[in-house]
Amino acid sequence: MASVHMPMSYASLPTEVPMLYHEGASLNCQRVRLSLAEKGIQYRSRIIVIHDFEHLEPWFLKIQPLGTVPALKHGPIRMIETEAIILYLDQITTHAFTPKLQPDLATKEGQKSAYYQKLLKAVNVELIVTGSGCFRNLTANCQLPSFANETFLKNNIEEEVEKMKRLSNKHPDLRYEYLNMSELTQARLQALNEPEVIDALEQCNKTLNDVESELAKREQEYNSNPSGEKPWLCGQNFTIADIYLSTLLHRMVLAGQKERLWGNGYRPLIASYYERVRRRTTFQESCMWANEVYSSVILPMMTYKARKSAPYVIGFAAAAIGITIGAMIYYKGFPSIKR
Repeated sequence: MASVHMPMSYASLPTEVPMLYHEGASLNCQRVRLSLAEKGIQYRSRIIVIHDFEHLEPWFLKIQPLGTVPALKHGPIRMIETEAIILYLDQITTHAFTPKLQPDLATKEGQKSAYYQKLLKAVNVELIVTGSGCFRNLTANCQLPSFANETFLKNNIEEEVEKMKRLSNKHPDLRYEYLNMSELTQARLQALNEPEVIDALEQCNKTLNDVESELAKREQEYNSNPSGEKPWLCGQNFTIADIYLSTLLHRMVLAGQKERLWGNGYRPLIASYYERVRRRTTFQESCMWANEVYSSVILPMMTYKARKSAPYVIGFAAAAIGITIGAMIYYKGFPSIKR
């Protein structure tokens, strides 16, 4: 588990509302948003439009040197790693009615939560999703846009790398950050091949075998003493392990991997778990819309472009009209999308 350096006392915590820098569809952003919702923490939201390379802007790199999302600012405290953010949020919440996302490690539930969070974190979800766009033969009912194919994705990555190199010359104070990002991005491109994607899917498959077995134990425990709410993955509480599992499953639906991993009667307990978590209010508020292309990609891009180009009131009014019309056209043309 990631370690978090905590303030000496709750009294010393910043009084302002945290600011979350995030992106709609991002797996790790979903995990942090779900954690915020589970803990009942209000926050300010700043969408970073990855598809327009907003994450490469100098102001953002000064907050998050890796140029990735999510990132959290809470007064003078800055956090840029997903697990550390979640554990921080878990520790700054003092409400007695809000259970810990990471229960005490001295308990069985805490030990299971830590184990499954680590196991689920190891699944290369990014490669599976990107690879599913490139190699549609590996998918069924893929919800990724049809244009997100191998040619598009590779061209996009190459464009991103070129932009990083140009910005490294333009901003010498951030040269190291841009060149480091360039190397990491090129490594992603090299890993984008069908055998690597198949290996990642096999790793995910093995992990979900373990998860199905654990859910079977919870089912047996509940059936022997059916009182109260049904347990989650590690016990009665919705823990960090559930945050990692529920968001992974939601991402696999987007990638068209549901039938491979738990569809058509295969892994019925995972199927039941996913349907149950979809009904959870916190999940609906923070994650459900992440699989909707308009909500998570198109609308933020339109808003970002309007913010950059529209002059003040007139420009924003025109942008609002354009966004509304765009939404109407989008939903008219894509009747299968449900809100």
